[in-house]
Amino acid sequence: MKSPRVLRWQKQSQHRHAQLREGTNLRITHPVTLLNTARASATSNDHRSSRLSDVCECSARSDLSVIVPAFNEEKTLQKTLPSAIEVASSHGSCELIVVDDGSTDDTLRVAGRILENFPRSELIWHPHNRGKGAAVKSGVTRARGKTIVFVDADLAPDLRTGLDRAIKELESADVAIASRALPDSEVVGATVSRRALGLGFRTLRRMLFDLEVADTQCGLKAFRAGPAKVLFHSLRSTGFVFDVELLLTARWLGLDVAEFPVRWVAYGASAVNPIVDSAMMAAGLLRLRFRSQVPPPVPCVEFFGRQLDFSHRSRLVKVLRHGDLVVHREDRIAILLFCSPLEAARAVAGRIPHLFDLEDALVSSIPGDEALRLAREAFNSVRDDVQFVFA
Repeated sequence: MKSPRVLRWQKQSQHRHAQLREGTNLRITHPVTLLNTARASATSNDHRSSRLSDVCECSARSDLSVIVPAFNEEKTLQKTLPSAIEVASSHGSCELIVVDDGSTDDTLRVAGRILENFPRSELIWHPHNRGKGAAVKSGVTRARGKTIVFVDADLAPDLRTGLDRAIKELESADVAIASRALPDSEVVGATVSRRALGLGFRTLRRMLFDLEVADTQCGLKAFRAGPAKVLFHSLRSTGFVFDVELLLTARWLGLDVAEFPVRWVAYGASAVNPIVDSAMMAAGLLRLRFRSQVPPPVPCVEFFGRQLDFSHRSRLVKVLRHGDLVVHREDRIAILLFCSPLEAARAVAGRIPHLFDLEDALVSSIPGDEALRLAREAFNSVRDDVQFVFA
């Protein structure tokens, strides 16, 4: 039997769902967290408290975050989400994040009903459809796992075996991606139109980009937290080609990308439209090829003083989110919060001085290109005068 507190929270959540779906007195453009079972007691009726930008909740750190983007997947999630929960539950401290990308069916209700009994789950809602890349980015923004994985809602890539393989690959790599093109992979039920579209996409991609990856589009990818936060912070593509942009950025950063074989089974009828989807994919690749990329600024917290030493840095790492970057110079420690809002930096600046008896911190934003350069140096250990460590 559920406690009165949980029942009361569920009623508040249901009322809030109705308000959001009907748009009653609300004008919302940002992603909204509708369900968070790990922090249910903090839920209020004020929709503003659910902005992704509200907090940097380090206390909810997990070993693994699994993100499931969904758009009009109510029937699919009824079958696949319980399986995803079962797989996630077998990996210790794991959180499951479902992102409803502006669905027009009952995806939101179905996902909320299934997730509400899983102790570490989160349901994020986009008021409008923004694309798979944007949905995964919203999930990564909220992810607290040391390892971050995203998988298609239909679980066409086998999550049970694929997740184990991905985690194994991340022991030596920064990014692990499932590939249907490897000899040991098994592909079942792919339609002629899907195969033709995939062939055309790969051909154009190879003409425009020199990527040493056989399959960029398989819907199962895993990242260490640090690389994930950096990659998705700089992500600008929101549609079909976001995977390609991630891999291009990973190459520029000097990250190790590993491919692993996967069992891939088509689920239901294909939603692929050869004409429309071909045009969208081609346009996306061309935009990516010729568009100048300007990453957004990165929130930063800095502490100054000669009293700073290695012990400060090592203790700081333990109270930050997985993926936050600590940059330690002789008289300064800077914390770069990729995939975080400025409000999170202010929260860190207000908390850490009291924990470590440091002077007040300076909160700022540094240009995105400078932050990416620092991350690149951190991944490749090219500086002797600066020490880097990812939380």
